[in-house]
Amino acid sequence: MIDKINKKRFEKLEKKIFYTFNDKNLLQISVTHKSFVNENIGYTHNERMEYFGDTVLQMCITEYLYKKYTDLEEGSMSSIRASVVNTNSLYQTASKLDLEDIVLISKGVNVKAKSGFIVLANVVEALIGAIYLDGGINEAFSFVEKYFFAEVDALAKSKDWQDSKTQLQELTQKKYKCIPNYMVTNESGPDHRKKFTVNVSVNGKIISSGTGDSKRSAEFMAATEAIKKYN
Repeated sequence: MIDKINKKRFEKLEKKIFYTFNDKNLLQISVTHKSFVNENIGYTHNERMEYFGDTVLQMCITEYLYKKYTDLEEGSMSSIRASVVNTNSLYQTASKLDLEDIVLISKGVNVKAKSGFIVLANVVEALIGAIYLDGGINEAFSFVEKYFFAEVDALAKSKDWQDSKTQLQELTQKKYKCIPNYMVTNESGPDHRKKFTVNVSVNGKIISSGTGDSKRSAEFMAATEAIKKYN
């Protein structure tokens, strides 16, 4: 059941994404965090839909890379996709959509904290899943195209996706005569959909952090952020 307050919120979001849901319940599920369900009867949380949406997102980006960048090898396409399908990138999309004002979540969860970034990133993936279930692959592809393909193109042209860990190691060896150290600082989410946060330090000083669906992708993001600071 969609109450009047949520109906207005959802209409605002639909205008932003240029898509109107036939089944509003799918939209409601996509923006409902587990903490809200624990406190409110009759709601369904978005974890399953987020898992599904992640697959749809990766499929759309993979198809786009495969068709447009015919010279890229499998490993290169995987690296670019990993650079786009991560918490940092997803959170940027969440911010553009003002999802922190729409997500249904317990008052005890701060969506402006680092843990909240992951919540909002997950909502984006769930939203993609909801669009697919409601309107099909073409509608989902259109959403991904609008919010993610520009970043894919930028990465493909700049080559910034290329092995940031190696780049950072070469930089620190040259500048400090040492190598970076990576440490997992947080694991969250269900076993089938883990999120990892990793800090990278140089000479015992934490330089940056990154979050990803695997330890490797989190390390990649941490290294990428560290390189930006050194440059």
